[in-house]
Amino acid sequence: MSKNLYIAIGIIIVVLVLVFTFRSSPVPENSQPLAFPLTLEEQNGSGQNGTATLSAVSDSVAVTIQLDGAASDAAQPAHIHEGTCATPGAVKYPLADVTDGQSQTTLGASWNELTDLAAQTPLIINVHKSTSETNVYVACGAVNGLPPITE
Repeated sequence: MSKNLYIAIGIIIVVLVLVFTFRSSPVPENSQPLAFPLTLEEQNGSGQNGTATLSAVSDSVAVTIQLDGAASDAAQPAHIHEGTCATPGAVKYPLADVTDGQSQTTLGASWNELTDLAAQTPLIINVHKSTSETNVYVACGAVNGLPPITE
C-alpha cells in the first residue's frame, strides 16, 4: 500500500471518531419538559403570590419557590399536600421554609413518582404564614397536568 492510502485511511478514522464523539444526541420528538412552573396565588388577604417550579434533577425533583410580598422576618413553612387549595389534605412532602421569599428543596422522590401520585390524587403546594401559624395559608398552587418523562 502506498503512503497516501495510509494517510487517507488515517484521516477517515479520525473524522469518524470525531463525528461519533462530538455529535449531539437528537432530542426525541416525544420528550417532555424537565421543568414545570406553577402559579402560587394569594390566600387569606396575605398579599403574597409567586411561582413554584418543579424540576427533574437526576433521580429526584427540585422544588423552587419564589414568593413576592413574603415576610422578611419569619420563616414560612411550605409543603406539598394532597387535596386542593380550598381543602388541603395530608402533607405528602415537606419543603424547606420560605425565607425572604425563597425556598429550594430536593424531594426524596423521582419525577415519575411525583407524576404518578399527582395522577392519582390532587396535589397542591401550600405556603403557611409562619411556624407558629401553620393553620393560616398565604399562598397556594395546584400541581395539575404534571407530564411524565419519557426516555
